[in-house]
Amino acid sequence: MNAYVQAGTPGSSDRWFAEGRYFTIVSFGRGCDGQARRMLGQLRGRRVNWIRSGSGSRDHAALVQAVEEATVGWRLMLIGAADDVTAARERALAAGVLATEIRTDVVDVPRPFLRQEEYA
Repeated sequence: MNAYVQAGTPGSSDRWFAEGRYFTIVSFGRGCDGQARRMLGQLRGRRVNWIRSGSGSRDHAALVQAVEEATVGWRLMLIGAADDVTAARERALAAGVLATEIRTDVVDVPRPFLRQEEYA
């Protein structure tokens, strides 16, 4: 069974969107801003909290706070590279978030790389 539930679109018969009262979007890296903005547009008229970056202690604390404040109807959307999304999903599940409350959108995010030096 696939561990991830991929992003759907509001307006479809998707109960995740229909039953969601408020949403937290966590995007990992600037390469995900476009996808997060599209999601924000689709959720117009609903209460949405967008956590950019998703890395670092401040962003982790914001995610923990969102989980702690969650009530019936809360949904979590994770957007980013597979390793970031997987780690955040595991943290959320460990904190008590139900798998059905989480959506993921794995995006091919450019990563910094070390320049390989040529040696003669």
